[in-house]
Formats: sequence, structure tokens, C-alpha cells
Amino acid sequence: MKKVFIVICGVLFVSNIMYAQSPKGLVSFFKDGKEIKLQDDFKIYIVLQDSLKTTVIKPVVKNNSFFIPNFKEGQKGMLVFKYRKYLIGFTQRVDMKQDIAYDFGIDYKPFDKKFTNGEKLKKVRRIVYLSWPYSKSRVRIELKKTKKYRRKILKLIE
Repeated sequence: MKKVFIVICGVLFVSNIMYAQSPKGLVSFFKDGKEIKLQDDFKIYIVLQDSLKTTVIKPVVKNNSFFIPNFKEGQKGMLVFKYRKYLIGFTQRVDMKQDIAYDFGIDYKPFDKKFTNGEKLKKVRRIVYLSWPYSKSRVRIELKKTKKYRRKILKLIE
């Protein structure tokens, strides 16, 4: 009985260390500036590519967050968010060392001025963006050919 208890404690200790060292990504989604309440009804993909292969990692989503696997320092990959018909993907560093919040969003015409920087965006159908609320930074993609963008991402994750 004592040996079983020690083994169980050891397994719990090791699993706690594994999860304690993996940072979490907390996910939010915005459409036209309004937050859409997520209920673990989305998917996250981390796509790693090199000259020989493409690796797709599908983390488990729980409480609108996921554990970020440990990657080598400086590792880049595509972080893909899929919610219903919405598909958003950005290439970025994926080697996170601490918990992070991701705000994925999509903006349709008329575009919010915070995404256009006062520019007139000609032929742009929508803007997709990824922001990090704690650092106030944001990346955006102005989409003119939305089907091409969608096909490119679907090709990676399927």
C-alpha cells in the first residue's frame, strides 16, 4: 500500500512539474470591435514548417486557454485560430516562457480607425489582427483576397 501511495505521489509530482513549466495561452475573439464570448468552441493550431516537413500541433482548449508546448529558443511558427467560419493565422515566435493572452480579431468595412492609422484602404475587404492586451502591441493583415488567405491556412492545418 505504501509503495502504491509513493508511486501515485511521484506521478502527481512529475505531472505537476510538466504542467507548471508549460505556459498557457488565453484566447479572446473580437468581431468589428465587439468581443465574442468563447466557450471552448474554437481550435488553436501551431504550425511548424521547415524545408522537409510541416508539423501541426493541436493543443487541447480548456477554459478558453491552452498549454503552449516547449519549443527551442527563437522558434517561429504559424499560430492559427479557428472559430466557426473564421480562420485567422499569423507567423510569429511560438517559444513562450510565460502565460500570454491572445486577442484574435476581424474587422469589416467600415474599418475601425485604430486599424487603419488614418489611411484609406483601397480594395481591402477585411482586416484580421492579433494583439496582446498586456503589451498593447498588435499585428494586422489587410485582406484583399480573402479566399486565397483562407485556402492557404486550411492547406496548412488539414
